[in-house]
Amino acid sequence: MRCRFSLSLFVAAGTAVVGVGANVSLPQPHETEHWFDQLIDHSNSSAGTFRQRYYFSDQYYGGDGSPIVFSTPGEVNAEPYTMYLHGPRVHLPMMMKLGAAGVVLEHRFFGKSSPWPDLTTEHLKYLTVDQSIEDLAYFVQNVQLPWNATQYNSRPDSVPWIHVGCSYPGLLAAYFQEKYPSTFAATWASSAPVQADGDF
Repeated sequence: MRCRFSLSLFVAAGTAVVGVGANVSLPQPHETEHWFDQLIDHSNSSAGTFRQRYYFSDQYYGGDGSPIVFSTPGEVNAEPYTMYLHGPRVHLPMMMKLGAAGVVLEHRFFGKSSPWPDLTTEHLKYLTVDQSIEDLAYFVQNVQLPWNATQYNSRPDSVPWIHVGCSYPGLLAAYFQEKYPSTFAATWASSAPVQADGDF
């Protein structure tokens, strides 16, 4: 099914105003599952790895040196969030305007990306913000993206990655940028609850 929408967007971290007109016909969803061997414990690599699911599109990729728009949907199954790669969200106009590829990485312990099938207290000690931030860092530094044709270099020291997140994923984006300020070329953290309040 193809859909139509109208969207105008100012990319604060970038250089352009992006406009998608009302008569733009969007591509089919890119819903192929891909897998990355992620560390269970980033402070102890001997704890082993688990398969972390991600989705990828290079439909608009401009070639060597072009950007990669990256996000995680956070504390949910990632399947519905393939819309980031084809639907009316901020990611698609960025990809179209910048000639960028897109990546959606599923959060640990959600969807099909859990190290264990049972959520015991012993296992859940690995479900932390710190481990999740390290997941993102390890992924962008080590993933071999499944390019459709030419195999491009995707390391963040060679091509600009753009990190986009809203709400809890925005928190991850902001905390990541604070810890690793040189990994992403730009970060957009929207509605990010960076100052935790235990008593609302």
